[in-house]
Amino acid sequence: TPDAMKINVEFFFKEMTYLLKDGFSVNTGYFHVTPHIKGVFRSILEKFNFAKHVLCFLFTQGEIMRKGADEVEVEITGVGEVGLLIVEVKDVKTGSVNDRITPNRNLRIKGDKLKLMGDKPDVGVYFINEATEEEIKVEADEIVDNKPSELVIVTPELAPGVYSLKVVTQFTAGATPLKEPRETIFDKTLNVS
Repeated sequence: TPDAMKINVEFFFKEMTYLLKDGFSVNTGYFHVTPHIKGVFRSILEKFNFAKHVLCFLFTQGEIMRKGADEVEVEITGVGEVGLLIVEVKDVKTGSVNDRITPNRNLRIKGDKLKLMGDKPDVGVYFINEATEEEIKVEADEIVDNKPSELVIVTPELAPGVYSLKVVTQFTAGATPLKEPRETIFDKTLNVS
């Protein structure tokens, strides 16, 4: 019955979650999941610290999905509308991509419709501390380059920790800014050590 199917699927995912939390990888044939730690460890004795390190789970397609992709018929129907989007963050000093950032150094943010435009006070670039939820706004004079596909900023003086990156803008492809700001949050967290 549908109810029995739902219960069994929930049991499967709960068991998979327990295994992943215990450090095991899970391969279903359809997808493969592995626990992954991001961040820098200064020595082999250093312990995991949520302020400096990030635990996440990486999903990759399995053999069944890979073979199934060969059977998919693709039809291009046009160009999709892309909204405000961050696709890559690069720390100019270290060259780190989508990982480490350096306070008081340039940060290159690539994406779409990123240009900071509009008169609303919320417009700007923010770093959100994952532990405290404090939002640190980048000062207007720390915006080095302001283009639709790329922002270059000076990273503020951030305390060590894990941060999310948010961009708020009224930018639109037309000449007139949007009436209300829209925002995007980068789907990867950034580390300050």
